[in-house]
Amino acid sequence: VEFFRNQQGTRTVNSQFIEFVAYPTNSVEVQLAGRNDTYSDFGSTFNPKLSVGFRPNNKILLRSSVCSNFNAPSVRNMIQQDFVEFDRVRVCPPGEADCDAITVPVTRYRDPSLQPEEGVNYNFGTVIQPNKNWTFTFDQWNFEGEGMLARRSGNDYSALLDALNGDEQALEEQAGASFVKNSAGEVVSARFPAVRNMGTRIIRGIDFNVAFQSPVRLFGRVLKLGAN
Repeated sequence: VEFFRNQQGTRTVNSQFIEFVAYPTNSVEVQLAGRNDTYSDFGSTFNPKLSVGFRPNNKILLRSSVCSNFNAPSVRNMIQQDFVEFDRVRVCPPGEADCDAITVPVTRYRDPSLQPEEGVNYNFGTVIQPNKNWTFTFDQWNFEGEGMLARRSGNDYSALLDALNGDEQALEEQAGASFVKNSAGEVVSARFPAVRNMGTRIIRGIDFNVAFQSPVRLFGRVLKLGAN
């Protein structure tokens, strides 16, 4: 096993996108869209999107949208060959209730069961334009995904082993991680996945923006002055 190794990989992605816009009434806009992506190493995925906008008057726009999300592991994750790095771990020998973390060589490997992260995006918002100079925008957005792609540190695996009451077989089955010990029960090396699907990812946020724009006359020319 080498510390660093040159790697090369390719991925081909073909995409098709379609969009329909309808106006059931003068104050309502409905957008239905879809995107199909075909990955050479993952197959095809179709992700639809629905957006709705409503204008109760010419100064206020209420809007909302929902769409599915697909995030494939990177090409690097998919071609990853074993490599060695040093990481901190804390696994106490038998009979010791507490011990210090130590630095050991860790072999990082590609998880053969690596899968894409899939989720849903949805948001709600409003745009208010009291006059032609001012625009106020407020959006609350959300992402909820499954199969989160992430990397765990050595201390993360140490804590997980503690949570499993020292059951190293369960650690191997649940997290694909293992520790190599000497005859005294001390950790001398470890083997961890480089990246792994690790459950749910939930992200929420609020965006608020104030924009001002007004024409000004400067040196005989009319310019637009704006600020956000």
